[in-house]
Amino acid sequence: MASNSTIRVAAKRARARNAGLCVTCCKMRPKAGNATCQTCSDKASIRTIRLRAAARQRVQLRSVIEAHEQAGDLAQEHYLYTTAAEHYKGAVNLPETTSEDKLRLAEKIACVLSLSGDPGNASPWLDQILTHLNNSGNASKSTQTLLRMAWQLWIDSKTEASLPVLRRAIHLSAESGNARLKKMANLTMADMLELLGRFEEAAEFFHAVKLDDGDTITLRISYYWRGAIAAAVLGDADEAYANFERAVQLAKVATDPYQVVSAWNTYAYVAMELGDTNRAKACYEQALLVTRQYQIVWFIPLLCLNYAELLWRMGEYHNAREYVVEALSSAAHAPILEEAFAGVGICLALQIQDADMLAECTRPAAIDLAFQSGQPFRIGSMSTAFAQLYASQGHMHAARSLLHRALKKAHVIFANFDFPVEVARHGALSDVARARILLEKRASLPCADVAQACLALFDAFVEQRRGQTQKARIHAGIAADRFEALQWYGHAEIARAVVPGSKRVERKEPFPYSRPFSRLQPVLTAREQEVAELVLKGLTNREIADALIIAPHTVEKHMNSIMNRLGIRSRYQLEGVLDEPSGL
Repeated sequence: MASNSTIRVAAKRARARNAGLCVTCCKMRPKAGNATCQTCSDKASIRTIRLRAAARQRVQLRSVIEAHEQAGDLAQEHYLYTTAAEHYKGAVNLPETTSEDKLRLAEKIACVLSLSGDPGNASPWLDQILTHLNNSGNASKSTQTLLRMAWQLWIDSKTEASLPVLRRAIHLSAESGNARLKKMANLTMADMLELLGRFEEAAEFFHAVKLDDGDTITLRISYYWRGAIAAAVLGDADEAYANFERAVQLAKVATDPYQVVSAWNTYAYVAMELGDTNRAKACYEQALLVTRQYQIVWFIPLLCLNYAELLWRMGEYHNAREYVVEALSSAAHAPILEEAFAGVGICLALQIQDADMLAECTRPAAIDLAFQSGQPFRIGSMSTAFAQLYASQGHMHAARSLLHRALKKAHVIFANFDFPVEVARHGALSDVARARILLEKRASLPCADVAQACLALFDAFVEQRRGQTQKARIHAGIAADRFEALQWYGHAEIARAVVPGSKRVERKEPFPYSRPFSRLQPVLTAREQEVAELVLKGLTNREIADALIIAPHTVEKHMNSIMNRLGIRSRYQLEGVLDEPSGL
């Protein structure tokens, strides 16, 4: 029904028409045969021109938005995550971007930033997405965003803070009626509880999930992955490995690169805990290969450090150092990386007496980050590293205080065996009994070779501190033999060194260097040696990049470094280096 004002305007124009006046301004007389005067006609023409120009501009802006988004999608396909984020942001900031566009683009921005060198930049976008979804009442999308926020909190060393986020995700997933999302929410909650050492609670959420034929590959990978960890906690290696194999087989056709890499990384982590050193080594190498392939920028240094830790335990100090150096050369930033640098770098640097590495890896903020996470493993790892550092500096009170504080939080032992051993070596004597109980619990389960070796080393340190040299020597010998059986030659050397005069570990290098550049090991990094060998075979930079699954500009950087290190000016001089005396 027409409003009163519309009726009045229509009546006014009717009177103007009857009076021979302009039907627009109702004042001027138009030319014969026209309904409007010249002035109003001119104004109408100008308005039409402006409207058409605005329409053309909207079309052009829509084209720019689409072009930015397509460029972002293309950059993401080529693993150029920062470039992709810039294109998506360019589209978001244009005036013609609709609320629907902004939500879609924000999701893409959060995704690529989570894979970039600074994954923390994804957090504000996740918050923005969640705010929008809360207003729209989309429970399914809200659940998905909450699950991503939970993993972001893990990266930000706030694992404990993820629990209320996940409780909300579980509630919303049930509200949405999406059974698959509810399963994923329960599995993610189980994962976080396992990381926090709350295994019984984790089991409740895990067992609430039942797979069916309609479940996605992503969901199946998560289910087998969590099942593997649950089995490993109980020392059931066969069940753990069977589940991991199912997960990694599915990962071959998965579309989420982060999930693929995480599966391999966790597989390696669990294999190391169960004492299967060769399997752990192979899994870390596969994880690194996939991470480099997908160029998950922040995950590359994390995996380098994880792998370096295993190599350090195996006594391969030179190789371990190279991976730490590679991690240090990364421009990635994330709280979890701060912890990894300190946890791995400090222990290795002290072992090989590398003052420069020690300075680079000593990051005091990592202690607070570890405690903030609430994860026993991270707390134990960080306390072990800094206790060793403090002890090396003669600050025994600081070492004991930190270990005592950590013992209150690190209430379970799962792959953080070094922590109770460090309590035995440098902690307060009043804490020794409690730390030993933690090791005993794990040593009583199946596949406890690592725990039993650490328990023998634990007793060796305790007897050493009591002045019982003969008993310390016996326990240290047992520990060394057990560590050697595990191929943990680095720890075997630590055990032999407990009592002066003990027999040192004698072994052959498990992977002898027999490559063309083997005598240049102190000069070239492992990656530079690979590049140099391919240059000798006549490959171009592009072919080398394809072979090593790295970017061509990275090959160029390696070539510049190789030439600087070897004092040559051209790649064609490489062959001549091999003929020079080996005094480099």
